[in-house]
Amino acid sequence: MRAVLATSLFLRTYVGARGGQWVLVTRDARLPVDAETRALLELSDGRRTAAMIAEAAAATVARPLAAGDVERLLAPLVAAGHVIDAEAPPRWAAAAPSGLERVELAAGATLRLVVAPGVGTDCDGRGGCCRLYDRIGLGAADAARIAAAYGDDERTPGGLYVASAIVQERADEDELGLAVVDGGCTLLEADGRCGIHARAGLMAKPDSCRFYPLRDVVCGDELHVALGVECRCVIDFAGAPPAPLHAQAEELLARRLGSGVVEAVAAEVPLGDGRRLARDEYVQWRAAATARLGAERGAPDDVLAWAFAELAALGGARELPVDALAEWLAREAADTAAVYSASDLQGRIFAWGVAAAERLRAAPAPSSLPAVVGERLLARQLLHGHGLLRSATLPAGLASLALRVWLARAGAALPLDPELLPMSAAEYLARTHGFGHVLG
Repeated sequence: MRAVLATSLFLRTYVGARGGQWVLVTRDARLPVDAETRALLELSDGRRTAAMIAEAAAATVARPLAAGDVERLLAPLVAAGHVIDAEAPPRWAAAAPSGLERVELAAGATLRLVVAPGVGTDCDGRGGCCRLYDRIGLGAADAARIAAAYGDDERTPGGLYVASAIVQERADEDELGLAVVDGGCTLLEADGRCGIHARAGLMAKPDSCRFYPLRDVVCGDELHVALGVECRCVIDFAGAPPAPLHAQAEELLARRLGSGVVEAVAAEVPLGDGRRLARDEYVQWRAAATARLGAERGAPDDVLAWAFAELAALGGARELPVDALAEWLAREAADTAAVYSASDLQGRIFAWGVAAAERLRAAPAPSSLPAVVGERLLARQLLHGHGLLRSATLPAGLASLALRVWLARAGAALPLDPELLPMSAAEYLARTHGFGHVLG
């Protein structure tokens, strides 16, 4: 066996109330691992056999290991499908969103930039986004800039030296990751500001942070750039969008053309039951649906009523899986509470989601709850950036939109951290942790 982590799983360095620990973040759970298992996972790159891992581990593991010890220690993770044999046929394959695909651009290709109209964003410095995510990915250049800013002997704001704050989260990938402290990026200052930004300027920030929350998808010969509203600043600044969005989008376009690999609308978009729309037909529907949704301000139509009408026109089901959503949120809330610090913002969002889902269960109808700020903006950004196609079908994408808007409305009266709004919290839960399986 040549062990390797299953697709999309990674090791996270987490410092919290329980001290330093390593957490294996999987599709459905967060699993604390001890130092010995962590050392073995760091060597599981898909090329080494158990004997080779045992030999390489001698430098970092306190006791001598044989191949059998490695197999025994990894056995629970193998049984759960978290560690797989790189030489064996995969036990499962994560299905890519059917309406979107990863494609490689032809050499010398050009794309026309189309930015979502009337929106922009800025950062309010509250640090909310820097305290939400399981993974803060770094390229080699990102890591080098951070190391240059803090040096070898100075601790990051989170109290870690750079050598321990930057880790390789998967042995079979070049990407690195930043450690988190109580759920926040270790570069986050006490006042909520980004430490590397303060020391070395905007361009020194990790690329994934610098382009957040832009969302880009190729459609035909155009790169469509929208914004993700899990960042509450997108909602807060919607009324008076700052200028830099187009400059960011231009830089993003240059990066996509440089790498040559992009996410694109597929030639056919699935509607379910074997039905599909050709890309041109989908683009026509998208334009008409956007017009029917109306403007951000002054539109009399209810966003949920619009979503249900579009669902009906496409032949999708109107009933939403409220019970399945509530059960999933309860499981995730228990999982984060068991592993992460009580001060972790991610855990508190799940707790909010559980309470909101219980209120949602009691609501007689979606229309009985008043609209919340940001829901029309979310719908327009999902349409412009093709976010509805991240679900298995276009109707499922509309159902997911309706479900997250309904959840935000149900939780609007509940206490929520000041870094968040009901709509941004619901969108974070939907986008980052996924509603797809409850819509199955």
